[in-house]
Amino acid sequence: NDGDAFLISPGITAKKFELLKNQLQTLTGEQDKDIHKAHIFDIQTEWFKPISIAEEKIKNIQLLKKEIERKQQQALREKKRQELLAYPVNLESITKLKTVRKERIKPHVMFVEDDSFTRKLAGGVLENHAQTTYATDGREAIRLYASELSNIVFLDIDLPDVTGHDVLEKIMQFDPAAFVVILSGNGNKDNIVRALSRGAKGFISKPFTRERMLKYIDMYIKQKDEQGE
Repeated sequence: NDGDAFLISPGITAKKFELLKNQLQTLTGEQDKDIHKAHIFDIQTEWFKPISIAEEKIKNIQLLKKEIERKQQQALREKKRQELLAYPVNLESITKLKTVRKERIKPHVMFVEDDSFTRKLAGGVLENHAQTTYATDGREAIRLYASELSNIVFLDIDLPDVTGHDVLEKIMQFDPAAFVVILSGNGNKDNIVRALSRGAKGFISKPFTRERMLKYIDMYIKQKDEQGE
């Protein structure tokens, strides 16, 4: 598919090589150019060369396919991100929900994570300490948050549709007082700094511990008491 020509034959002399090359030039219409892609091999002494070239071609095709897929996925992810940021939120409803949030006896926690096993682990930690809602992707997280206004959100960075950073950005748009804690197996400094700079109250590296999660629940309750809520 890239226009290369291969001729493999025994006993190719220099004279035969020139003859074959001229014939290929005629066939390809490249009389004025050197046919550097016309590969001619003597099978008795160069049998390994066409194999090497073919392997390299296959490798390059696979790399090209991966790059195309990467760009397609990147474009799709950006589209979903823009859709998430444009998701309509009823600000009047949010104002009413803030009163409900203050009056809850137990904090309402939303745990955003696409992995079912991790959600189950979180449920075991949270069941005696909070009312809990679960979301498996960013769009669902925004929809649930806008309808329930959770007191605390534990938010995974790596979601199937958008990133946790995108969800955090959207939440902070309509609820700057949100108490969001980022979860990630990739606890590098850039991730932490980016999350905190966008309004997150903390960062937990996965696999998380019971103590770390309860620490943030206690932090929220203490902050709420100090603010007289």
